[in-house]
Amino acid sequence: MKKKSLLLLLFLLTTLNTLYSINFPFKDNTTDFYHEGDFEWLKQYVTVDQSDDIHFKKKYGLKNYRVEEDYVKYLKWRNQILFYHEDYDKYNIRQNSNNMPFFPLVIMPLGNVFLQTGKDFGLKAQLLEFGFLFRHDNVKNSHFSVTGAVNLAHNNVFSFIGQMETPLALQDQRLRFFSNFNFFTSSFLYSAEYMKNKDLIYDESDKPSDYHDNETTGQKIGRTLLTLFNSVFRILDMEYNDINRTGFSTINGINLRVPVLEMNSVSAIELEYQYFYRQITDNSVNSFYDYPPQTANIQDHAFNINVIQEFTWNKQKQTPTLLEGNLLSLKTKMILPTYTCDMNTKFRFESTLEERLTLKLFREFAVKGRLLVSANYNRIKDFSGEPYLRAHLEQEVMGFFGLFANIELLAPLMMVRINRAVGKELRKDANFILYFSLFFDGGFAIDYEESSTTNYHDFVLDNQEARENNRSFDTSISNFDKLNLGNGFTLVPAFSVGAGLRAHPFFMHFVIRLDVSVNILRIIFDKIMAPDEKITPTVEIGISFNEMF
Repeated sequence: MKKKSLLLLLFLLTTLNTLYSINFPFKDNTTDFYHEGDFEWLKQYVTVDQSDDIHFKKKYGLKNYRVEEDYVKYLKWRNQILFYHEDYDKYNIRQNSNNMPFFPLVIMPLGNVFLQTGKDFGLKAQLLEFGFLFRHDNVKNSHFSVTGAVNLAHNNVFSFIGQMETPLALQDQRLRFFSNFNFFTSSFLYSAEYMKNKDLIYDESDKPSDYHDNETTGQKIGRTLLTLFNSVFRILDMEYNDINRTGFSTINGINLRVPVLEMNSVSAIELEYQYFYRQITDNSVNSFYDYPPQTANIQDHAFNINVIQEFTWNKQKQTPTLLEGNLLSLKTKMILPTYTCDMNTKFRFESTLEERLTLKLFREFAVKGRLLVSANYNRIKDFSGEPYLRAHLEQEVMGFFGLFANIELLAPLMMVRINRAVGKELRKDANFILYFSLFFDGGFAIDYEESSTTNYHDFVLDNQEARENNRSFDTSISNFDKLNLGNGFTLVPAFSVGAGLRAHPFFMHFVIRLDVSVNILRIIFDKIMAPDEKITPTVEIGISFNEMF
């Protein structure tokens, strides 16, 4: 297993580097300023040696691009790419400042594949999502940036986001304006789930003659998607999104690097509109062979006005591999009542306080830690799975308050140098370090059972049904006094452990991560409550292009 994993990592890195090292069709920009002596000042900003920088003295560069110190020096506090959308920022997207001075483009995949054990140790797809990000920083030496990304999650939405950032009239690029637009839809994913459930009613030979009549365009796309992935669906027991959501949002704001404090303050306004629809089958009155089944429909429109305020104190420094140092952030969002639907009549508030710390103990031996506190008003959050708690089922750990800690121990296994790919000799060796990781995720959430209708997303998800069916702690350990806080409040504990591999390239903006984790508390409580039953533990296998924190 370990040998196959290593070979898979080597294959992915070799393929990606081959694509990445192809000369872009830009004007030949080789001039005398590429003499090594002219870039002594770079050593205070760039920590990778020039012999390991595949972009240094690159024959082909960007047209009319010059390496300037006033751009490079501000990269030290811009090592993250943020959209201020949780669906994208959860990827913890980093901008490798070692790569940016000579080649200010970011080209990277986004994606997570998380499989969890189901009945009889069969694998079930917890999350399959794939995407792509492109960023052009410092366009024509103007400090103007353009970023675009697309993402598809099998149980969520397909989305596209575009963002522009431009400096305003302050010294050292301390004040920047940003604006983004995000479009999302789950229409064809919802249709795939609808078609799947519809197909379960009949065998192929028993379907009525009008079975495929009156199918909408979205349903036809959904059926095509279902047909394409039918074999994968059967193996991984995939469930597509059973909610039809379509909408868009725009966020506009400013990012100020506060003098003296050297802290970033982000102030923004988000305008969001979405239409959502769900058809619920009433199993209490339907027989398995009823066609069409008796259903109830839930649909509504929602328009949100959100006020975003964030503070970030970033003291991280890019080493050849890891981001070392600490990052302290406070993120808040006020969701104002707009009375556009039944669920938008209350003021809601979200806040997250997070501390990240990465220390190299000896050479490449390192420890990473994170402490996260989430406090919300009229808002229930799901902390299960990435980026909070690995090896936890969806909606297993939910609440209006959460306190969590994550610890990772990293030990280097080997350093790999790739000098040829697909029979082609590379201009420079592409280097990366392969780490072994041992990690621990734990903490607790505080839930209030009667608060599910305070969030229209929870309402559409039929949250109460989800609590009864998916959350092991509600039913299996609710008799323990320490978990029942009284008056409807419940303490939901969580703890998982795992190990994995990390490939950290010197020459890219992303990593390749392979994790195997297990939910320890679930094993303990299941043994206590049902000692004589054979219960499958929750084991998760994850592959990702980003670090969790």
